Amino acid sequence: MKPRNEQSNQCPTQNDLLAQQIWDDPALVEALSNVSCASASNKSSRVSTGFWLTAVCFVLAITTFLLWPSSSHVSPVIVSPSQMFVTGTAKREQFILEDGTSIAANASTSLEVTFSETSRRVTMTQGEAYFDVAKDPNRPFEITTKFGEITVLGTAFNIDTDSMGAEIRVFEGVVSVASNGRNIELTVGQKVVADSLGNLTSVTNFNAQVEEDWMAGTLHADNMSMRRIVDRMNRYTDKPIYLAPGISQRSVTGAFSLSRPTESLELLSELYDLTIEENHNSYYLTPQH
Repeated sequence: MKPRNEQSNQCPTQNDLLAQQIWDDPALVEALSNVSCASASNKSSRVSTGFWLTAVCFVLAITTFLLWPSSSHVSPVIVSPSQMFVTGTAKREQFILEDGTSIAANASTSLEVTFSETSRRVTMTQGEAYFDVAKDPNRPFEITTKFGEITVLGTAFNIDTDSMGAEIRVFEGVVSVASNGRNIELTVGQKVVADSLGNLTSVTNFNAQVEEDWMAGTLHADNMSMRRIVDRMNRYTDKPIYLAPGISQRSVTGAFSLSRPTESLELLSELYDLTIEENHNSYYLTPQH
């Protein structure tokens, strides 16, 4: 065991050397000496003593400031642990992330958000969401779905996922979409679908001046498959809708209220000659005979 008064073999740090230089400064030594003499002889006036005490405090304050770890070169970065954002059946919600990014989530949507010093990541396991991403050139914003990955720096776009794939629509800026080894860039007014096999469809155009209809509680279908219609209605119904074999690829055109899913289901059945079989667990659509 080392004696208490044995000196350490460690080399002095830069802070140690700086502190020693300050304490060895002649002005500080003289100030401390004068204060000591004034206290012993009681000949110094209160003003003189106060002056030297102030000087000592000033030097000590400078020492503390110089030795305190400097962080002026570190830029503040928002860092947060993983957060889950989940919307329930028939519930649309808006979330504001710590970097200022806004996410409008459709019903039955699940997102996991993770921020670090170098990246912003979202894992989207189901549902649909509109992203208005805060610009940060040093930290790309990445969204991962089971059909592909989307990367942006700051833009506005919509991702709609279902059992068949993910559709990406760009409203502002540029979005990079990667799936199955292929990468494409979308600009304003362009959309693409990454299907369940990892393939990317051809890029097509849409009217980016019109907001996503689901935000207003409406589903507008233009030659949309029956299966995709049902997938979207299932986000709002109290129990799942199933389709009989042979009708999932029927083409559907029309406007359906998401706020009143039962009425929309009845309208769908009337327009396309379907029968609704309901039990306590589900709805089942079959062709009329």
